[in-house]
Amino acid sequence: MRGLPVLPVRIGKVRGRGNGSGPAAGPGRAVGGAGGGARPAPEAAPGADDLAAAARRRYGGREPGCKLDLGALAAAKIVQQALKLDGPYLVVDAACASSLQAMAIGARAVLEGSIDQAIVGGASYCKSDSLVLFSAAQSVSNSGSCPFGQEADGLVTAEGYVALVIKKLSRAIADGDRIRAVIRGLGVASDGKGKSLWAPRQEGQVLAVERAYPDAADIGRIEYIEAHATSTQVGDATELGALSRLMAQHLPAGRQIPIVDRWTKAERKDGALVPPPGATPPLVALLEPAGDPPADKIDEAIGFACQPALGRGPTPEELQHLRAVYAAVLAEHDRPRALRAVLTAAFLLPDAYYRVELGSGSPDDHGRRRLGKPELLAAIQQTLFGAARPRRLSQVLADPTVFLDTRESVAALVSELLDGEPPEHGPNARVLGLFDEYFDYRKAKDVFKETGIPLSSTYDANRLVDDAAQFVEYVVREDRDVFRRLLTGREGFVVNIDKHGRHASDHTIFNLPPDFKYRDGPVPLDPEARCGMLTQPAWLVAHSGNFDNDPVRRGKWILEHLLGGTVPDVPVTVCAVVPEDPTKTLRQRFEKIRNDGYCWTCHRQMNQLGMPFEAYDHYGRHRLQELGKPVDTAGAVVASGDPSLDGPVPDPVALIERLAASRRAEEVFVRYAFRYFLGRNETLRDARTLREAQAAYAEAGGSMKALVAALLSSDSFLYRTEAP
Repeated sequence: MRGLPVLPVRIGKVRGRGNGSGPAAGPGRAVGGAGGGARPAPEAAPGADDLAAAARRRYGGREPGCKLDLGALAAAKIVQQALKLDGPYLVVDAACASSLQAMAIGARAVLEGSIDQAIVGGASYCKSDSLVLFSAAQSVSNSGSCPFGQEADGLVTAEGYVALVIKKLSRAIADGDRIRAVIRGLGVASDGKGKSLWAPRQEGQVLAVERAYPDAADIGRIEYIEAHATSTQVGDATELGALSRLMAQHLPAGRQIPIVDRWTKAERKDGALVPPPGATPPLVALLEPAGDPPADKIDEAIGFACQPALGRGPTPEELQHLRAVYAAVLAEHDRPRALRAVLTAAFLLPDAYYRVELGSGSPDDHGRRRLGKPELLAAIQQTLFGAARPRRLSQVLADPTVFLDTRESVAALVSELLDGEPPEHGPNARVLGLFDEYFDYRKAKDVFKETGIPLSSTYDANRLVDDAAQFVEYVVREDRDVFRRLLTGREGFVVNIDKHGRHASDHTIFNLPPDFKYRDGPVPLDPEARCGMLTQPAWLVAHSGNFDNDPVRRGKWILEHLLGGTVPDVPVTVCAVVPEDPTKTLRQRFEKIRNDGYCWTCHRQMNQLGMPFEAYDHYGRHRLQELGKPVDTAGAVVASGDPSLDGPVPDPVALIERLAASRRAEEVFVRYAFRYFLGRNETLRDARTLREAQAAYAEAGGSMKALVAALLSSDSFLYRTEAP
């Protein structure tokens, strides 16, 4: 990759521009950037149709004789509105390197920790002045693109848009994302002074690669190269010269590295197309110039194309359709273009966009159809792994002796999949995602704190979230008594960072002693001050305000997530603001709500569940005093529907332990797990599923694997009912 040097910047969204409104990059959420980072705008985001209509009204069209006025900066603004971001955005113009330059900016910002993730995109359109410029430079072909070919006489431009999301690998794994590639190195350089403004130089290209591989030994381990390949005589010769010069220094004698065609991944050797490591022989075979490939080879290539698009081979109807696409394009063009058309057409099939779950066979006495084997495996895949299908599922799909026609066989398969997770990857990412969503502790990153934490400590919400995430993973990995341990565990994790050659951590926020020494693994915490996730600083911050605690938000969470209660929306006639008074504690300021009978109807339950957490400040540190007075941590469980739970509590630890030991809280948690894994709310028909899932969880000693297996082998998951 080549481009201009870029200084480190704090960004909200980055867009690059090449020959038109080109590549773009930007974070989904910035931490601390200008304007406090990219936060959701207060107004509702416009829909796609509204944005398109607004853009057409505001900017010039593309009819003949009409100038296109929509530049990269304006396009970035439209994207910013669509994603409800209010952070800054940056336009990058690095010509042909714009896309990769934007990716480098976004990736480095993620690595530096200034943003959590980057949305890196690039748009290209055939702008008249760019085409004139390339034509004047004799860089546009009038016969077709032919990279590294003797007949190469220029490029052929096209229009399109692509976007990527860049995260740290550990975060992407934890979020259960489909990981398409891992960036292991970035190299940026320029050509310096050359023969002309646009003439490429080998020196700059070699420098970019060397910077991407700081350990020169890694260059010798490259398996293949995807080149720029401009299809110009000067550009191709310069690039081949730079690569030859670079590789000659690091490759063992006699070893060759193929240069890969980006569409077919076919290695060009002695004028023939040879599949390199990782290439796709069924596709490359169709490109051989000698003779027409037999029908079975075409079908094999079509089947290969359907796998990434559909997760299976084509049905007879789909195969017939794709054959027709191949034949129609081949009649008008050449075989490479026909092959690309089939690859594209596979991704445009309905099943590539929609997952059909209608069941098979005749309805039973209850009007239900059971999912067929392919539908069931697809549903399990989407529930536990997202778009990435594990090899074991593919094996089961292809095995005609495995029927999955009993609940026991489905439960056994789910258990096998969960047990088969590689140890280095940790627990199943979707299972961890349940607790991310349930406890909602990652929201701590969105709570802006106006002032720095006292006592010369460093407040970093990202680190607090990592602390909580490690605690969750630790408990889920051991897979015993998971729910209760997450609520009552007296251990925690304290993230360690290397700052100016010294270890730094969050130990002061956990009220650990000043001489605390960092250690791997869980750290014992004060049992009278810390009790599971609800006393983790990340959870406390996530359920706090910008300047103070929020007992209403904390009490509402407990009421809904542990007691199964509901809270109506705040009426439009109510001004839900706590009076400001620096001489009064937060509890004293809340007395106004207690004295208002209309408000107290709802707040009677919430406030008394949230007030015990006044034992912590809004940074999540345990405290004994507020405004020079002893902190009042008394609360109560009121009108829960379970008399054994109702009554006063002296502090948050007593409250959590009472609820964690109750069957009610476990039932509510199982209900949330049902909603998470089945993707819908429960109904009365699901009562049996909920009872059996809770029984399976309890009988297995509080095992999440047993709970998930019970849910995914239940009638609620296996059957579908036709809409009335």
